[in-house]
Amino acid sequence: GSYLHVAETSGMMPLIDNVLLVKSVEKLRRLGADCRLKGGFCYISVTTLLDPEFFPELVEFMEENSGLSESLIFEVSQPAILGLNAAELGALDTLGALGYGFSLDHVADLDVDFASLRERSFRFVKIDAKTFLHDLQAKGSPFSAAEMKRALDDFEMKLIVEKVEDEGAVARLLDYGIELAQGHLFGKPKPM
Repeated sequence: GSYLHVAETSGMMPLIDNVLLVKSVEKLRRLGADCRLKGGFCYISVTTLLDPEFFPELVEFMEENSGLSESLIFEVSQPAILGLNAAELGALDTLGALGYGFSLDHVADLDVDFASLRERSFRFVKIDAKTFLHDLQAKGSPFSAAEMKRALDDFEMKLIVEKVEDEGAVARLLDYGIELAQGHLFGKPKPM
């Protein structure tokens, strides 16, 4: 989070995304099909998806590694996606056509069009615990927490609640049927 703004304004995001993506692919290949870990998430910036020089190389690399399409999920931020026009969203469609899926990250706008996301190969939606447990209705969401979970289930999308920091939040999340969560309560980020 601290370097993203600087990296984007200096034009470094395609290079950074390339390094992250290559490392992710290498790690997934090394783990192999017998590993308990069945996949990973790799952040990719919209800047990279719209880069006319890098994007064709990205598509070629992902075609070469199409055997990992079920194991590699691209994370994209909701604020960045909301700023794209239909032609720019085509980059997502191109990767989706290769079998890759997406996770909507940094969800801040709670009026989410789940049908449109599903059509664009989104398989996951990440929302922080505070927003999910306390702020949905306070921020004017048309959904309660339970309704959001049901809507995502209806569209065969998985909800991941992030920034889970205490046992009380886990108990409430379990009451809503949340199956996937992440946060320092479970473990600090560390190398695979």
